[in-house]
Amino acid sequence: MKFLHFSDTHIGKRNFKLEEREGDFERAFEQCVSLALEEQVDFVIHAGDMFDIGRPSHKSIVFVITQLKRLKKQNIPVFTVAGSHDMSKDDTVLSILEKVGLIVNLSSQRFFSVENDKLVLDGVVVGDAFVCGVPGRQAQIKDIFKALTIKEHRAAYRVFVFHHTISSISPVFEDIPTALLPRGFDYYAGGHWHLPFDEPYDTGMIVYPGSPEFVELKEMRHGGLKGVVLVDTKKKTFKRIPLATRDVRVERVDCTNMLADDVNEKCFSLLSKNHGTLLVIEVHGTLRGGTKSEINKFNINEEAQKQGYLYCNVRTADVLSPNQSVRVLSAGKSLKLIEAEYLTKKGYLPRQIALGQKIIQSLGDSTKNATQIRDAQKELVEEIDRDTSNYRIN
Repeated sequence: MKFLHFSDTHIGKRNFKLEEREGDFERAFEQCVSLALEEQVDFVIHAGDMFDIGRPSHKSIVFVITQLKRLKKQNIPVFTVAGSHDMSKDDTVLSILEKVGLIVNLSSQRFFSVENDKLVLDGVVVGDAFVCGVPGRQAQIKDIFKALTIKEHRAAYRVFVFHHTISSISPVFEDIPTALLPRGFDYYAGGHWHLPFDEPYDTGMIVYPGSPEFVELKEMRHGGLKGVVLVDTKKKTFKRIPLATRDVRVERVDCTNMLADDVNEKCFSLLSKNHGTLLVIEVHGTLRGGTKSEINKFNINEEAQKQGYLYCNVRTADVLSPNQSVRVLSAGKSLKLIEAEYLTKKGYLPRQIALGQKIIQSLGDSTKNATQIRDAQKELVEEIDRDTSNYRIN
C-alpha cells in the first residue's frame, strides 16, 4: 500500500496581507491532491491545520471541498486530525467535511473512550494499515499523552497522526517530549512544525513533511524546498516530493559602520528583474552616520515593484543609530528580581511589588486545578482588601 502525508496547508492564509498569497496556498493544496492521484495512493493523511483559521471563509471551504471531491471520486480516503488553527470556540469545520463524507476526522470524540482511568484511542483499519490520531490541542496535552492507550487491531502497518512539535525538534518550541509518543507504530505522521524533519523512534519513523507553502518568516529565512511525503507501507520506506512554490528571498544586510545612504545603495543593488518573488531585506547593525529613518523603504519598495517583485519588505527594527546602545539585562538575575528592581525605581512599595507578582503568578499558573485557582484568587482578593484598607482618602 501507498499513502501521501502532508500537513499545515493553512488554506485562507494571506502572508503580508496579499491576496496573491491566498492563491499560492490553494495551488500548493491542489498540487498535493494531484500528486495523490498521480501516485494512485490508497489513502491520504493530513496532519492538521488544513485551514488557517477555525472559521474559514466560504471561499476557502468551497475550495477544499472541490479538491477533496477529486480524491473521493477515486475512492481515496482522507484521514486527518484537527490542528491548532482548525479549531474554533464551539467546533471545527472538519466536522462539516466529515459529515458530507470527504474526510475522516481521527481526532473526533467518537474515537476516544475512558476505561479504568485510561484514555483509550481507537482508529480506522484501511487495507492492511491501522490509522489513529489525536487533536492538536495544547491544554493538558502532556497529561493526555501520558494517559493514552491504543486500542488493539490486527494490522501489518500502524500509523499515528499528531499535530505537535516534539522535543527532538526544538526544546524551545516543544509541545511534548518525544518520549511521550505512543510506542509500537511504524509511522508517526507529524504536523504543526513547518520544516521537514524525520528521525527513528521505537520501531518506526517520526516524519514531518513541513508546510507545503511558506507560512512564516522564519521558514523563509530557512529556505529550502516545500513538499509532501510518499510512504510505501510494504517496503516501509518514504520519500519527499518537492512542490512548485513562489520564489522567496530573505537578504541580510549588516549596516555596521555604514551611512544610511550606503544602506540604501546596498538594498537597491539586491534588486533584479524577476516575476513575482517575495523579498524580505533585514537590515541590522549600528550605523556610522545618519538614522534608520533615513533608510528609504518607500523608494526601495517602489523600485522592487518595477523590477517585478510581488512584495518587498525592508525591516530596520535591528538598526541602531550612532551612540545608541542596546540595553542588556543583568546576567545571573532572575526575572522576578529584575521586575522588583524596576518597580522599586518607579516608586512602588515592597508590599505592592510582592502583591503584583503574586497576581501575575496566579494568572499564569497552569499547574493548578480549578478549585486551587479559585482558592488562590480568594486569598489574593482578601490580601488586596487588607492592603487597601490601610489607605485613607483625604
